[in-house]
Amino acid sequence: MAEVRQVMRQDGLPFDEARLQLVLLRMAQMNVDASGMPNDPKTFTFDQLGASAPKPWRHVAGALGGSTTARRCFSSQASFEAASPYPALDPSPKVGRRPACCEFLRRCLLTGAAKVAKPTRGSPRELLLRAMALLLLGVLIFILRGLGGWSRASLPTFLLQDAIALQEAPP
Repeated sequence: MAEVRQVMRQDGLPFDEARLQLVLLRMAQMNVDASGMPNDPKTFTFDQLGASAPKPWRHVAGALGGSTTARRCFSSQASFEAASPYPALDPSPKVGRRPACCEFLRRCLLTGAAKVAKPTRGSPRELLLRAMALLLLGVLIFILRGLGGWSRASLPTFLLQDAIALQEAPP
């Protein structure tokens, strides 16, 4: 912001033009054209596999890239596919079955359900109490829903009856 104000004062330009001038200057410093593509064709080429000098950003430990850092970089597409916990899925819809995205979600849900159902610390009595509380909550929801009468089909009639009652009531 301060740089834009400085350019506005020096050149007497409005805000948008001063900002555009700064963006173009920054793009020239980064050697990028107006479309955002680099002017140097070697900028985004990939290293040959088995390069002699190790790159600091290519810190890969183990066969699957199991490093302790949060960011992982892979040297080829094959190593990325080997490190992926899920197989590559076909993005096209399948005839007679769910689309590929649903298959991926199904796997994630099954994994999550397995983690939830995994035995936890505590006595069997605590687990039984938790299961009973969950069951009681489910039954309570069904009972309240059944007694309330708030189904989608009957809700408009309730609203319409309230509107008619308000019109018929004397002021």
